Amino acid sequence: MRGIPQEVYVSAGVAATANMVVDRFLFLKFGGFSENSFSSGDFEFCRRLRVRGYKVLFLKSAFVHHRVRCSWQSVATKARRIKGGQFFLSQGAGRIKLILYTLLPPVRSVVFFWRKREIYIGYRLLASFVQIRLWGVEIREMARLMLGAKPERH
Repeated sequence: MRGIPQEVYVSAGVAATANMVVDRFLFLKFGGFSENSFSSGDFEFCRRLRVRGYKVLFLKSAFVHHRVRCSWQSVATKARRIKGGQFFLSQGAGRIKLILYTLLPPVRSVVFFWRKREIYIGYRLLASFVQIRLWGVEIREMARLMLGAKPERH
């Protein structure tokens, strides 16, 4: 229901790995994804391409089939990995903003789901419940990272 908002990402000059196609030559020429990155390596790679004059394009007619995460554990692990990557990459005022944003309840996401009247109410309820549970996962992960723990890499 949520999916990857690739068109929004591309409008900002980046692309999510799950929906990104890049020429192998360019990928290798510009160093691929950083092995030091915990998350957001795809965005960082796109930044390196843009700096060298390449454009990130969105092809509306392209269809990508990407397996969904089927268990709560896999969804929670992904949320922790993303939060760890954000924490690892942020510093100073950016980190404070990230911490404060993490503490805010996911009201925008829940409202977004409830406005999608064409989607069965049970799915909207489930999506809202997942967002609220993920909020707790993200708060716990943020606290763990602030206490000096290392971000997850899987």
